[in-house]
Amino acid sequence: MRFLDSEIVQKEMKDIETLQKKVYGNVFKFPNMNREDKMNHIEILEELINKQQIFYKRLSLSDDPKAKEIRSTVMESAEMFGFKSDGDLSLMFAQISEAIKEMRKQLENSWQVVDLHYNNWVQTSQIQLIRGKKMGFNDLK
Repeated sequence: MRFLDSEIVQKEMKDIETLQKKVYGNVFKFPNMNREDKMNHIEILEELINKQQIFYKRLSLSDDPKAKEIRSTVMESAEMFGFKSDGDLSLMFAQISEAIKEMRKQLENSWQVVDLHYNNWVQTSQIQLIRGKKMGFNDLK
């Protein structure tokens, strides 16, 4: 069976294409997204990279001439983006995965700071409200 005739390969290619459309469709919206949408975007990125890595491994293991051609094209594209392939893109996938993990970590940390400031604000407001009630401000109209 030829590489591209495999139902599994066809499904993987469709999944990758769908994920790429989601990622590319939101890439310029990312700075303005809320926390939940940003985390969702990062999860989609992680899923995309995992699927691409598996697909690349399938390409590498195949003897099919079309698979070899696709693999060669993928390697050339990676090199155009500055990744040295040396015949294997495992390092590239590892670097991209690490960058996505760092992005997730930074987002979690930045939102923890925002959450901390918000929680402090809420506590301060509650304290002021309690103090106001004790001082009789709740009777004001």
